[in-house]
Amino acid sequence: MTNEVRRNLLKAAVAAPFLSFGRVAFAQSEQTYSARAVSLIERSLVIDMLGVPDLMPQGDVFIKKLGDQQTANFRGSGITAFHCSYGVGGPEAYQNVLSMLQGWSFYAGHNSEVWSLIGKAEDLDAAKAQKKVGMVLGVQNAEHFRSVKDVKAF
Repeated sequence: MTNEVRRNLLKAAVAAPFLSFGRVAFAQSEQTYSARAVSLIERSLVIDMLGVPDLMPQGDVFIKKLGDQQTANFRGSGITAFHCSYGVGGPEAYQNVLSMLQGWSFYAGHNSEVWSLIGKAEDLDAAKAQKKVGMVLGVQNAEHFRSVKDVKAF
């Protein structure tokens, strides 16, 4: 089998699940998607491992109430959960990570009509069933671990 034949077979296999004559458009975008693709997203668990509700959570981000448009955007994204994760380092890493986790926890609670904190796998299904967006809290590095005991604490 030639490389060209393999490429064509792979292209066909990847495209096949998304073939549909029905098209769906979303209000906030002119982009259209096949009805089959939308259905696939609606019934799947979709986790954005690097997406965060706000890229630079400073100032009043954690205490702001989401507006109607933001709420509609998050709920309509098709994303089941976001993994809110930052690289937090330096000499104050331990305290900075605690502050970040506390801030995102407050934000999720303050906007609980949209967000649901995820602590275990079952929470993903519950968030989806409740038409909420899950929030998985995490850290991209390990500088906040001062000792082995900290692993259990976090």
